[in-house]
Amino acid sequence: MAAKTVKMVVASCLVAMIAGSGAMAKTKKKDPSPVAKPKVQTTVPAEKPRSSPPTGRPRKMEQRLREAFGATEEQWKSFGSQVMKVNALLQQLDDHGMSGMRGERETAPVTPASQQTSLQKATAALHKSLADPATSPEAIKTQVASVRREKESVQNDLHAARAELQKLLNERQQAQALLLGLLE
Repeated sequence: MAAKTVKMVVASCLVAMIAGSGAMAKTKKKDPSPVAKPKVQTTVPAEKPRSSPPTGRPRKMEQRLREAFGATEEQWKSFGSQVMKVNALLQQLDDHGMSGMRGERETAPVTPASQQTSLQKATAALHKSLADPATSPEAIKTQVASVRREKESVQNDLHAARAELQKLLNERQQAQALLLGLLE
């Protein structure tokens, strides 16, 4: 008897759901949803001209660094470009290949080859080789050596840029640069 009751309840629920979904479908047709549907882009957006000055993120980074140093406009003019140079070199070392490990390579915007650093180019070539199972061990070994050379070159440039930056900063600014990771 209990099994019959359960079956009847399930059947009546199914009937109610089917009848309800039909009523909902009619309601949706009569009353469109107030939420706008997202537009799907079907064409590739045109590239922005490369002659325009960089905006957004680099400027915000520069502004944050300037504020961290508590530098006036005049002070920033004396050492700001060197701070930005050290920061760019540090980013090159941090970003040279780990994005593929974190799974960001597919979603991150791709830098055009003409704007890539030599370290980025060497790293991209190594990623491509590793993705192809037919790549010979000798080719991988050559590309690994290339990435190491490029990384060492950036590290040497960073060492020289840090030494120059340290000369430009007073003691308080050097301490702030140390805390920001710009100096060692």
